[in-house]
Amino acid sequence: GGPVETGQEYFSSSRQEAVPAYSPDGRFLAFTSLRAGYPNVWICEASSTEHCRQRTHFSSSLTGPASWSPDGRRLVLASNQSGTFDLYMMDAAGTEEPRKLIDGPTDESFPFWSRDGKTIYFTSNRSGRFEVWKTTPEGAPPVSVTTDGGYIGAESVDGRWLYYAKDTAN
Repeated sequence: GGPVETGQEYFSSSRQEAVPAYSPDGRFLAFTSLRAGYPNVWICEASSTEHCRQRTHFSSSLTGPASWSPDGRRLVLASNQSGTFDLYMMDAAGTEEPRKLIDGPTDESFPFWSRDGKTIYFTSNRSGRFEVWKTTPEGAPPVSVTTDGGYIGAESVDGRWLYYAKDTAN
């Protein structure tokens, strides 16, 4: 590949837009925008800002970021639409409304897909402190991955390792 261009404005909006994520094939860009008043996920064609559509219609104070499935057909995201942060699954095509994947009285956030698309990792305080957990795209009961603190993970390219942040100050 050639040099990456930086410093160019992609969207023209008077509202804040953040946390962009390209689809695996690079054809689409999902991002969180305040252009409709509340933070919601929008999807645009990467080649044109003319073809954008709002994919969530939440009236919450925080939504996103969205994480694409490896096949580019679905996205998972977090929103505090119901008071606590819950995980939502949605199809990228816009044929279905987002559905709750994981909910409850605790906070679930920072979801991301495994490389094979069979697992969704996320951060949750359901054990009393933030840890990395996992579930399936169908919403199987969550399983703890870390036991001594952890959040915001990423899987290695070969899928063999899970990297995550941990607060070592405590």
